[in-house]
Amino acid sequence: MSLTISDLPHKEQTLFRSALKLYEVRQYKKGLKTCDLILKTFPNHGETLAVKGMFLSNMERKEEAYEHIKRGIEINPNSSISWHVSGIVNRGDQKYEEALECYEKAAKVDSENVHILRDLSQLQIHFRQYEKLVVTRTKLAKLNPLHTVFWLGLAIVHQMLGRYDLALKAITSHEGNLKHDTTLLKNEISEVLMYKNWLMELNGDYQQALENLKEIRLRITDITAWKEQKANLLLKVERREAAAMAYQELIERNPDNNAYVRGYLACNGLDMACADDKDTVLEVIDSLQQQFPSSNTLKFLPLTFCEGDSFISAAETLAKHALRKGIPSLFTSFKTLYANEAKGAALGRLMEGYATQLRDTSRFSDSTDDEPATASMWSTFYMAQHADYYGDYERALQLIEDAIRAAPDTVELYMVKAKILKHAGDVSGARNTMDFARQMDLKDRFVNSKTVKYMLRNNDVEEAEKMMVMFVRDDAAHKIQEIVDMQAIWYMHERGDAYRRLGDIGRALKQYHQVQFCFDSYQRVQFDFHSYSLRKATVRSYVDILQWEDQVYSHNTFVG
Repeated sequence: MSLTISDLPHKEQTLFRSALKLYEVRQYKKGLKTCDLILKTFPNHGETLAVKGMFLSNMERKEEAYEHIKRGIEINPNSSISWHVSGIVNRGDQKYEEALECYEKAAKVDSENVHILRDLSQLQIHFRQYEKLVVTRTKLAKLNPLHTVFWLGLAIVHQMLGRYDLALKAITSHEGNLKHDTTLLKNEISEVLMYKNWLMELNGDYQQALENLKEIRLRITDITAWKEQKANLLLKVERREAAAMAYQELIERNPDNNAYVRGYLACNGLDMACADDKDTVLEVIDSLQQQFPSSNTLKFLPLTFCEGDSFISAAETLAKHALRKGIPSLFTSFKTLYANEAKGAALGRLMEGYATQLRDTSRFSDSTDDEPATASMWSTFYMAQHADYYGDYERALQLIEDAIRAAPDTVELYMVKAKILKHAGDVSGARNTMDFARQMDLKDRFVNSKTVKYMLRNNDVEEAEKMMVMFVRDDAAHKIQEIVDMQAIWYMHERGDAYRRLGDIGRALKQYHQVQFCFDSYQRVQFDFHSYSLRKATVRSYVDILQWEDQVYSHNTFVG
């Protein structure tokens, strides 16, 4: 006959409870001795055997631990304590599927145990078992109706199922208890209130959400989020004048936020994608530029929708500023515009004209003042990248050599030359040029990383490894392992490709396995956030994490 804790004499029951408390305070050696005292008198007490296994597991005696837990369950398969302990140990070893099975069995035996249901809910959301999770979290909320975490958890699972009305109902039913929950800080209460407002919006109750937003204003600590939601809701209830004022205020806070500018335009009934609105949109953006002349976003936005003379006019302003200031990233900024063939060609003609003017007269045609001596070099630098984009590698190389002769100490020129050589098929030349650029600035981590990548593309695996470890901390015992721990996925991927090209399939597979291990770790480590995010009430960010995790394996780095 198997004994449960209630069947033990009073002395042993006290010892058993003492052992559980010792586990909570991480006194594993004392807890193990306490379990042995019980087992000395009752060697076949299944629950004590299981708890002893839990202590052994935390003392790195894993094999013994699982043996004790297994034996404890065999003696008393209907003990919720034994199954719960088994779940805890498996969860600690990241055996989440086995842990879930154990928690389910524990919950069958003791369906109202808050600790078991809480642990079960964390694994159910980890495996996205939303329908089962609704049942579990509903029980938790009913068993402890004053505990905010359980109501938040219930609301989240309804939201993930698209049941916004039920999510809103869960939050609303508990909102009155927030003032009695002394465990919540001001910022945590703020997050709960903003989450409720978000649910109202998702449920389509825009007017109600706007009214609620006004009511909770004094309790909100994230003022920027509150202002963003206010502008968003005003626009959705079509109070365009008030919405425009709200977005104007946001733009004053951050004039480089693209979403604010687009929201402001929408308040005026304007859409950059609509051809009929383009002239009016340009007038509005010009007005904003005058108010916020330092905003790069406002300068660039017209390029995304203007065409013809308007496009050229907007491009001239940005291009001249970049050439005068020596901004190497000008082509990178314009590169997205090249998807439009007409705009790409127009930019090429514009910049070629500038290159000719600066080379012949040292000034722009509409200026009477000489430009900085470097402006001509940067225009040539741009044209080299332009030619490279269109596959004219011979001209691109001629242009970049001209730029290098004008400024032989500029690292960016050699980096672009290496890229052109790579595109032209000269992998070895690209590797050597990038390494030359690296030696010009040995403290630049970015150039060093680029050199490593080009070395791997040239199948120089050992050289690449030497370069890679240069920026690993000096006290690292195993520098390559440190790179793996840093999750430098691009390096693992490129190294795997190099080994594959060399025919070393075994090592290539090892590198690809490390890439997969990194992505798997993203899935594993999210487990800690299931409890943490609810406890800290960072609900909106937590929902974003769940949605990101659901599509992480579709990332180009993984599927490529």
